[in-house]
Amino acid sequence: MRLDAVLVARFLGFVELAQLNPGGRVFFPNVIGAMVERFNFQKYPTKLEDFDESKGIEFAEGRWNGTNVPRLTIYNNGFLVDTQTSTNDSERVLFESLEWAKQKFGITFTPGMIFRKRYLSDLLFYCEAPILNWFMPVENLNLNLANVASHVLGEQLAYSSIRVDLDFERYQRNAPIAPFTIQRRLEFAFSDNMYFSEAPLPTEDHKRLLEQFEKDVLAVRGPEYPQYKSVQR
Repeated sequence: MRLDAVLVARFLGFVELAQLNPGGRVFFPNVIGAMVERFNFQKYPTKLEDFDESKGIEFAEGRWNGTNVPRLTIYNNGFLVDTQTSTNDSERVLFESLEWAKQKFGITFTPGMIFRKRYLSDLLFYCEAPILNWFMPVENLNLNLANVASHVLGEQLAYSSIRVDLDFERYQRNAPIAPFTIQRRLEFAFSDNMYFSEAPLPTEDHKRLLEQFEKDVLAVRGPEYPQYKSVQR
């Protein structure tokens, strides 16, 4: 497996904003203005209606200590930070920026105040094998579908598995946690073996799961599998 791009590396840190300013001494607009300058955000709130913490106060296209920050959102119960390097960097940006605000404006902050952490990782990657073509009953269905469809459509089309999704039983706990998904990139031929994957995990954990999945597929199907060979990139 070759990682080609980190599309989104998101960290969500949950903390009640009121706890950051318990005495009400910090003037929030001053913090916002300094944040815009410190991050060099290209998009930031300018109107009163933009400062709605329930919907999220949005900042975009900034930079913190050498790390690009495409998105930072402040909610009444926490923060969202996106980078395109790793969730570790996103988490670091949040903690460092809160420490900066503590030193500059006197907000109340310790790392332990972040009472919950969540992650989202979107990766673009290439594999040597068609990793979604490993389950023989589905492969047989692809072939049968192609044969039947050729009579109906009057042309021969190649069918293949295009995605796999993993999720938990949401009727027991319908939490806002993304499923784990692997899907082919629509802009590429099947033989290119280019994939997109999203997971509610730190970037490195996400990457390790994908690498292990590729190894497991190859162990099951092996290089003799007819659709194994791909365009080398």
